[in-house]
Amino acid sequence: MKQVLTTVLAVALLLGLGALAVLAMPSANAPLAAAPVVSAAAPEFELDSPSAFTGPRYNHIALPLDTGTSISPFNAQGLLDYIGDSATQVANLNAASQGLDFWDEAYGFGLVNGVAIDDPVDYPLAVGHPYLILINSTHPADTPFSIVGDVPNEGDIVFTLAGHDPCYFNEIMVPLDQYDQSLDNGLNLANAIGNVDMIAALYAPTQGLDFWDFRNNFGLVAGVTIETPTLFPVKIGYPYLVCINALGDGDVWP
Repeated sequence: MKQVLTTVLAVALLLGLGALAVLAMPSANAPLAAAPVVSAAAPEFELDSPSAFTGPRYNHIALPLDTGTSISPFNAQGLLDYIGDSATQVANLNAASQGLDFWDEAYGFGLVNGVAIDDPVDYPLAVGHPYLILINSTHPADTPFSIVGDVPNEGDIVFTLAGHDPCYFNEIMVPLDQYDQSLDNGLNLANAIGNVDMIAALYAPTQGLDFWDFRNNFGLVAGVTIETPTLFPVKIGYPYLVCINALGDGDVWP
């Protein structure tokens, strides 16, 4: 049953991304010091746990710090162990395929770049990258999750973006070294990246997406309609989905 639930949730998430891509077709914390701080605390993520009626829930986190010494081994299983028994699956969006790479601890099975894996060593983590974490009902609701590590050197975290027509979703995190770029809302982030047709973020309580669609000038945040992308909140160190059009294929940000 658990395997069915995780598969259904993954499919539901991908269907949500696909629906938003169709819509996109034509018709935080205090400022950080400039110098790196060793063993700095990353932003806390509120891990939202399910009720008995909804089953497990995905939560979107990122690894803004170099956590290789605190998350060990530095792979999918190491991250699950670090979070605790309630975390049962790690996943990330594969921009090239627009599907999910994942590792499921309970079944000892995963998928990376379309290839089945049976060992989490084949799912290494990457500093600065976002991950979806499946939390089951044994986790206390809204429990803060934080990591400790070293601040990466300025410019170390970059994302090579996949673009397409219609647009392709890419997972990104706003790196800590962008603290002085006024990236506090969806409009500013999209302008900084370029060629963005849509920006989105997972809203864990509903397992839906907050988003702003730049082509149709429409968006939702926490289930409420918004009329401008400046009302889509952005925080340094947090994960987001950006849908990149064909003009942005191969762009590197930041």
